[in-house]
Amino acid sequence: MYCESRGYHSRGLGLNDIVYYFLKEINHEKQCKSVILLNMTNIEVECLNERARILDKVDRSYLQGDGLGKMNLVDLITADISLSKRLNIYESGGTFMITSRILTTDALSGKLDFTKVEGIIVMNAESLNNKNWNDAFILQVYKQKNPNGFIKGLSQRPELLKIGYFGPGIAMKHIGTTILCLYPRSHEAVEKSLVEHGSVDVTERAVKPTDNFTTVQRYIILLIEKGFNELKKINSDADISLTDTLFSSVRNFQNCIEEATQTKWNQMSPHLRNISRDIVTFRRLLSLLHRLDAVTFFYYTEVLRCTQSLDFSWYLTVEFEAMYKASRDRVFQIISRKGISKGTSNSVQLSLEVNPLYIELVDILENIGVDLTEKIINEMSLNIEKQTNSVGREENINKDLVTDGQLEEDDHFYNPRIISRIDCEHTNLPLYKIMIVVPDDQYDIISDIFYLVNYGPQQLALHHFRDFCDRLNNDCNSLLTDTLSKVRNNTNSLSNVPCSTSLNRNIDQLRAAINLILERQSQRECQLSNTATIISIPCIEYSEGSDTDLFRQIRERFKIEPIIIITTPCSFISGKFSNQLQSKQPHHIILLDPEVATLREIEFFNASGRLNKSSSLKVTILTYQGSFNHERFINTMKVEQGSWEILIRHKRTLVVPLNEISEDDVINHLNYSLGSSRHAGRLQVMHVQKVVVDIREFRSSLPYQLYCKGMEVVPVTLAVGDYVISRDICIERKSIQDLINSLNNGRLYTQMQWLTTHYSIPTILIEFIHGLGYIKWKDRQSGFSPLPFNLADIYNKLILLIRHFPNVKIIWSCSASFSASSITLLKYGREEPDENSAVSLDTNLLYEEDKQVKKRKRTSDASKSSYYATSLLRQLPGVNTRNIHLFTSNFKSLRDLSNATQEKLIDLLGNSNGISLFRALHTSHSESLHTI
Repeated sequence: MYCESRGYHSRGLGLNDIVYYFLKEINHEKQCKSVILLNMTNIEVECLNERARILDKVDRSYLQGDGLGKMNLVDLITADISLSKRLNIYESGGTFMITSRILTTDALSGKLDFTKVEGIIVMNAESLNNKNWNDAFILQVYKQKNPNGFIKGLSQRPELLKIGYFGPGIAMKHIGTTILCLYPRSHEAVEKSLVEHGSVDVTERAVKPTDNFTTVQRYIILLIEKGFNELKKINSDADISLTDTLFSSVRNFQNCIEEATQTKWNQMSPHLRNISRDIVTFRRLLSLLHRLDAVTFFYYTEVLRCTQSLDFSWYLTVEFEAMYKASRDRVFQIISRKGISKGTSNSVQLSLEVNPLYIELVDILENIGVDLTEKIINEMSLNIEKQTNSVGREENINKDLVTDGQLEEDDHFYNPRIISRIDCEHTNLPLYKIMIVVPDDQYDIISDIFYLVNYGPQQLALHHFRDFCDRLNNDCNSLLTDTLSKVRNNTNSLSNVPCSTSLNRNIDQLRAAINLILERQSQRECQLSNTATIISIPCIEYSEGSDTDLFRQIRERFKIEPIIIITTPCSFISGKFSNQLQSKQPHHIILLDPEVATLREIEFFNASGRLNKSSSLKVTILTYQGSFNHERFINTMKVEQGSWEILIRHKRTLVVPLNEISEDDVINHLNYSLGSSRHAGRLQVMHVQKVVVDIREFRSSLPYQLYCKGMEVVPVTLAVGDYVISRDICIERKSIQDLINSLNNGRLYTQMQWLTTHYSIPTILIEFIHGLGYIKWKDRQSGFSPLPFNLADIYNKLILLIRHFPNVKIIWSCSASFSASSITLLKYGREEPDENSAVSLDTNLLYEEDKQVKKRKRTSDASKSSYYATSLLRQLPGVNTRNIHLFTSNFKSLRDLSNATQEKLIDLLGNSNGISLFRALHTSHSESLHTI
């Protein structure tokens, strides 16, 4: 149980439950021992603790005290916790989740004794295959200081471990294990445990989309294929498949395109560079097609067409024109009629498309209780009291609660939105909970679902239409900026949008067409049809109080009290959706374009945590027939199955080298020993080389590379430099991103002042990413740098910096491994650095010097002005070095000199010099030319 191992299983099969029971067993057998969890976010730690509380209640209720007790909740240790408090936590023992930087610092400095740590559990262990240097560094230190401790890695992303020839061997090497455990969904033990408690009643309802929707989707995919084929001509050796790339997320799609073009970027024409950006825009547009209503999506295509933010060649293609016309026909159609007079007149007819998926969703809700028998309803009635306590039946839950999916950058932990119309006259009806799950990338449609349930699909379409009209008439510029920010790759494109008359003309035409529709059709009184198109508007005055009374129909027909819960699966947070299922205990789950992991979590919930056993859990999958999302769902299952097959083949032939020292390191170590171990004929004791590293540098892989080369890495907080490798040499490491920003804001100049003041050999280490040059960084810079820059300007600033500090050395490195080798060579024959001296360096001394310099500068402004005035005086006739002091003592400024009389100048300079100077100051330019 405590040996090193690496486990993989399918997503959604209870990763937190595995950790819970493992930690519970350790807490029972090993008292006052510490266990460390790695590679978890704060939200994931909260989800794990919440799951532990839930399972502790279940064990106490049904197992009646199995002797194992409760699992110790995971303590989150971050930079907010002081050192003294951390030391007390380490001493008392328990389960910790420590940030990588703090754990590395405390372990290397001896504040955390790894011999008292029972083991380390690496969550999301697939990141070890993707250059997670901090965790790999920690595992290496732990294996060296506590060889008897266990290390376990857990992962549920097999598709990320099949890459490369070595496969999962890289992560297994970091963990130090040869034991690989694979548990796919088709595994016999997994299959048995899920089916043992009853299967899930799954129904798939594929809705046929409208013809215009299918046309728009088809032509967008054709545009992506067209651009993808152009890029393949440039780099035919790129190992990239359109099928796998297209079905990935927008961010992964963009990363794949950048990786495929980065090696050929300097050879690509501006036209091809624009194509590489534009196909990412089309991929975003394809994602927005499933998220937005017909009116908003048409406006997006209209903006792309009239702003010409794409490459001009796209607008000439048949595919783009067909896509634009199909998106316009989803809102209104322009019918050309030839009149008696010359010319043509266009008639605008409304053809507002209603989402067929929403129509089907309302139909499912209206017939939600068809399969409920009287026996099932009676059994559900027995649990009214329990459900009342858990939900809060006496209060009206139809309030604006926090909604899952209102994503922000720093906070992803939300509660679901709940809709209820509880009638006081029917308080004896059993609660029937319906959970509607929308995809994470479509989180913004939760408000649409909320509106849909209350008012119906046709009213929802009209609501979007009216809201768009108001925004278009009131603030077109903000709507345009918001649209471009969502559909374009980066924010730099916003500044390049041409404010031309073509843009204004197209927007005016769109506004005129919509106003014409409203003027002609708002006067008609007609009923909405049940089809997927609204031909006319029955009443332009929108009523907030209208209600489809869906809850009353369900209550009267099926004798149940419906409660609708709208949420997202939160697939980016491990265990979040499982906790939601456990707390809400739904009877019926409706999935809109689901992910595979979401179905697995529902299966796991049905087998482990479902309390309502009176009837089987019903799951309805709602998706477009033949849509992109449906094809992506099928492709995900194929990719996962193929990943498991590859991992199984890897397991049969996998050989994991557990030794961290390579053959080249051994040869270099022996050469160093032969050259430096004998002095004066006597054998000297080899000492370990030491490098003082700033604690902020542990974000990079260079400290790990130095540690693997046998050096002692001392983490401290340095005010000057990043790496102190000897008494004389200090290195300031700069990535390309950091170098550009430091040159622009002047920070690098200040850092070089500090280095040159305290060290005799100041050094700058410029570290590149392999295969990525300056030009590519220039185009990618908008993603990470807040400061725009010019490439020539960067070169000039770097040259000026070198000329100002001529003793600064520069190391150009292609990777972290090369940087580690360079530092090893620089340390050869030099004395070891003193960390106390490095830490004691104070930059305030330099600040004081700067203040004195600025003070002297302010006091010397007058003398600087005198210098320039004196230089000008020397150019005037009659002025020389012998008599120039007469001017500085008799005149305060050049103005006083110009106002002096000729007699005064003759008295000071003599007759000839005085007359010459007076004429030079008072003779006009035209007179001088006439004299010449």
